[in-house]
Amino acid sequence: MVVGAPDTSFFKFPVALASGGHNIAVNFYKADGKTVISQTPLLFGSEFQINALVPAGVAGNTTVNLSVTYNGVESAKLVANVVAADPGIFTTAANGTEQGAF
Repeated sequence: MVVGAPDTSFFKFPVALASGGHNIAVNFYKADGKTVISQTPLLFGSEFQINALVPAGVAGNTTVNLSVTYNGVESAKLVANVVAADPGIFTTAANGTEQGAF
């Protein structure tokens, strides 16, 4: 670590997790399905759900392919459209009142 540099180690997430003794990883590919953009940082993984961050390298692509590797076996690639981020704060009521859903 460089003296005076901020500690950013807490920003790092693993690119592979274990669920039930098996490793899980998610890969993003360019539209050709062969050029790897990045393995994605994973927040959570189970046999029913994977929570992951979309890697910054996806920006600038109109479509990407992604796959899940489970216990060393890669799934078929899924084509996903890439759109600009449009974050918002939503509420539990459709009219914009009541508690926020973040």
